[in-house]
Amino acid sequence: MASAAAIIYTGVNYYDFRYPNATNILFVAEDVTDGEDFTITLPSSYGYSEFSWGLIDTGGDRYFTIDGTALSAAYFDGSGYGSITPSQLLPNTPHIITANDYGVLVIVYRVP
Repeated sequence: MASAAAIIYTGVNYYDFRYPNATNILFVAEDVTDGEDFTITLPSSYGYSEFSWGLIDTGGDRYFTIDGTALSAAYFDGSGYGSITPSQLLPNTPHIITANDYGVLVIVYRVP
């Protein structure tokens, strides 16, 4: 919008109107070139608005798991996506996320 109005603006931000109190968004991506999993521990002092995931599968089995539990998905042309419930990513607990081929975990949150 700033560009269309011929205004120079360098402070680009993300804003999701569904979560006006959120201050950050985190994308954690994984691909098969360096393994298929990572571990994440979420601080309990943060406020979490949304957890979601996406997956692109180039062949074979498709899966995105949290602590060994596969998440159901909507698949389209070898890709899947979905929401994660707060009970699946409890704070102060290490969680192992596994995604075959190319996957991403997305977290929208507020830092106090």
